[in-house]
Amino acid sequence: MPGSTESWSNSSKLFVGIGSIMAILTALLVVALLRDPVEQPRENSFVDPSETSPGTPSPASEPSSGPTEVPPPGSLETVDIREVAVAPPVALDETGDFETGVTLRITDVEAVDGVARGPGQVSGPGLRLVLEAHNDSGDPVSLEGMVVALAYGAAETPAMTLTGPGGDPFDGELSPQSKSGGVYVFAVPVESRRQVSVSASYTGSAPTVLFEGDAARASQ
Repeated sequence: MPGSTESWSNSSKLFVGIGSIMAILTALLVVALLRDPVEQPRENSFVDPSETSPGTPSPASEPSSGPTEVPPPGSLETVDIREVAVAPPVALDETGDFETGVTLRITDVEAVDGVARGPGQVSGPGLRLVLEAHNDSGDPVSLEGMVVALAYGAAETPAMTLTGPGGDPFDGELSPQSKSGGVYVFAVPVESRRQVSVSASYTGSAPTVLFEGDAARASQ
């Protein structure tokens, strides 16, 4: 039957066409999958700090460039504390004895208008002390460490040291059987000069000498 043969032929062509289309679609799908694979879920990157081995930096931070250990503290040595001995006070016109063969005396106390040149100094009424040191020992003595201070009034208020006029502190070395002079200027109110004390020390191994008296009649 010619009609049946023609109908079968058309059906066969239809099936072949559909099959070809399906094959093409399948090939396109495979190519797309190969070019853009499905992204797999990532594993959790969190790291428990307790599981991190010592010395291993955490993935979320960079290793520190500083020291990892605290330097040990320096050794501490026990230092004996010795009280500074003070010799019995003497009058302003007497001689102070350091008990080392070195003696000190105040040769003059002058009332001056103090001159401030150093930091923190204030110009005003003052006293200028002229001192003389004697070395009756057989060895030279350094006077570089000589410290002279003055206090005034019943409260023993420390007087400010002034540069001038004429300040010239002790320095250098005092030879055996010789003497040397030094000049010190202090700011002292006129009304507070009736009671003054002058202390001097040149070494920690000798007592501090102390002079006390009335400087209200200091020469002008």
